[in-house]
Amino acid sequence: MTGSPEITKISPDSGPPAGGTKITITGSGFAGASAVRFGTTDAQSAVDSDTSITATSPKGTGAVDITVTTSSGASIKAPQQFTYTSPASANDVGCVWVTSDPPQADIQVDCQPTDKKTPARVDNIKSGSRTVGVSLTDTKSGSYYQSTKTVTVSTNSMTAVSFTLLTPQNMKKVDRIVAWTSFVMGILIVIAVATKLVVPSTMVPDLVKIILYLACAGGIGGATFSFYELVYHLGEGDFSLQFFWWYIIRPLIGAVYGTFIFFLVAGGLMTLGGAGTPDITTLFTTKTAMFYLALAFLAGYAEEPVSLQLKAIAEALFKKPSDSDETVHNKQTASQKNNKD
Repeated sequence: MTGSPEITKISPDSGPPAGGTKITITGSGFAGASAVRFGTTDAQSAVDSDTSITATSPKGTGAVDITVTTSSGASIKAPQQFTYTSPASANDVGCVWVTSDPPQADIQVDCQPTDKKTPARVDNIKSGSRTVGVSLTDTKSGSYYQSTKTVTVSTNSMTAVSFTLLTPQNMKKVDRIVAWTSFVMGILIVIAVATKLVVPSTMVPDLVKIILYLACAGGIGGATFSFYELVYHLGEGDFSLQFFWWYIIRPLIGAVYGTFIFFLVAGGLMTLGGAGTPDITTLFTTKTAMFYLALAFLAGYAEEPVSLQLKAIAEALFKKPSDSDETVHNKQTASQKNNKD
């Protein structure tokens, strides 16, 4: 026993007012269907099978219902409407430059195939939010890889989008990132523990020990953030191997930031919003040491805001004198010279 005829999907669901868009109507019970209508207008159609009909849109405007007249004379309606959209004008389009690793992946825009393979530029894309995708089939193994991203296409400009397909070769690079980050984190932990348990204070001053702890804490913070970013972007499907070396050096940047954030805060060049800074004279107490270690970890973890803060401090300290400052300085110099004369 078969169910009642039904339409489950039409694709595509939009086209120009002039008509001529070929659409595929998917469903069941299409055998013997006698007509397809866009609104109240008959369309050229062909029944491909009991589950598929091909139709060509007639001229029209706005959004219209798609209906199929079955062999019994009943009319069934598609779950979504077909929308007549005006074609993008020459002043309302942009282009997208698409690359992928590995290359030679098929490019799709808004789920529609193009005749392009990466790396390539896709022209005449209507401006606005667009979904760009790539897909690749491994001819040897038969494995299929795909990825999509949403990009904003601006009028008369080019938008670049890059994809990393998680092929076995690229997964080896991901494994290297994980192995390296784990190795660095392990080394930093060993250094910190050894400094505490093995190295006597008579050999290494307490201040040097604190600096070693801070470097380790910052590096561990950087490694932790690398793990977070890796897992997050793999889960979101937008991981990019363009940042491979960023993942590699991230723990090292964290170690540097963790160390120098201590000097900046303790030296009074940087203030902490919402947090009091312990007195530097109490540095070797457990509470103060824990404060600076936590601060070093956060500096390594939050590399971007720390970088912006460091840039602001450097610009404030080494800013170029303005024209007005130079004018005042020149006047003062001239006045001093006249007084001497």
